[in-house]
Amino acid sequence: MVIAIIGVLIALLLPAVQAAREAARRMKCTNNFKQIGIALHNHHDTQGSFPASRDALPIETTGGGKHYQVGPDVFLLPYNEQQAAWDGIMSLNKNCTNAAIWGEASQFLVGPFSTYCCPSDPEAQGHGGYVTSWAGRGTSRSSIRYCMGDGMWNVWEDYNATGPVNNPRVYTRGMFHTRHHKSLEWNTDGTSNTVAAGERVVADTKGDGTTTLVTTTNKVKSGVVASNGTTNLYTGNTPVPANCLNNARDPMDRTIIKNPGNTWGGQIFGDGRPINGMFHTALPPNSPSCGYSVTGGGDGWALLTASSEHPGGANVVYVDGSVHFISETINCGNLNGAQGGTHEGTGTQPVASGESNYGVWGALGTPQGGESKSP
Repeated sequence: MVIAIIGVLIALLLPAVQAAREAARRMKCTNNFKQIGIALHNHHDTQGSFPASRDALPIETTGGGKHYQVGPDVFLLPYNEQQAAWDGIMSLNKNCTNAAIWGEASQFLVGPFSTYCCPSDPEAQGHGGYVTSWAGRGTSRSSIRYCMGDGMWNVWEDYNATGPVNNPRVYTRGMFHTRHHKSLEWNTDGTSNTVAAGERVVADTKGDGTTTLVTTTNKVKSGVVASNGTTNLYTGNTPVPANCLNNARDPMDRTIIKNPGNTWGGQIFGDGRPINGMFHTALPPNSPSCGYSVTGGGDGWALLTASSEHPGGANVVYVDGSVHFISETINCGNLNGAQGGTHEGTGTQPVASGESNYGVWGALGTPQGGESKSP
């Protein structure tokens, strides 16, 4: 009888203990995002703008050429109490032939950098499965993703490339884009009404633990459906969020997706390629993500969502540095509406002016949408 009573008491207490632990993890995650917000502003104060979503390291190499795959996580290191790691990367100047983050720079990105890792996500802890010969192990992982707003067209396209792509496009409506360094002046909707970064569950590691790692996750929160031109995302050549929301999940198990593509999301610290380091404000947190053709390195035509292991939503940090929890039930407007241009085209689509089609969530991701909304 005594043993039975003790068992009942333990059963009653266990959920409360688990809830208390998650509350502590969520608070730590919130504090991490506050540090990211401070680092973004310190970067802005020093450099005059926020980092681009994808850029090259400011170093020269003996082999020449630049690797424009480096994300904000790396550029924020000196503003996030990781000056030694940044100095190590800068010491490579003219002394290396491969300045990519999975090249010689990887030896200084082993970390782990706990500020970038949400403790509620088990996959965010430790080192990634992509092992380099320079580091001898995987780099730190990251739960942080940067906001591209509601533009789902070619988020891979280089904003500073020669030719017509120099002009702003519909897919530059968020605060972050490839080689596009935006300042606070760009944020006409107000810094307290615009999302800068959010969290996403790190992809689970599969593969052979080398630089040929293939990470294919079928989890809704960390995987990406490889649409391959099907109705998982597109209607004709136009990305429509409702297609991904309604067609991406496995009907037999709603926690996994159909036709998962390869992604290293969060596994390689500072990977700025959109599918690994960015997210959109179209579908609500913890919804599926869909790409046109997902093959590890990424895809420029994609719809990527924020996600977390917190119940009911995910954390984000606004441009003003404040941290908010965005619910899965946030208003997302007309998910059958198209915003972001077409998959195929010349790349000359102008910026879509006016409000986002995607309600409050879309408005929070568009710093120049002409609307100021709160969840």
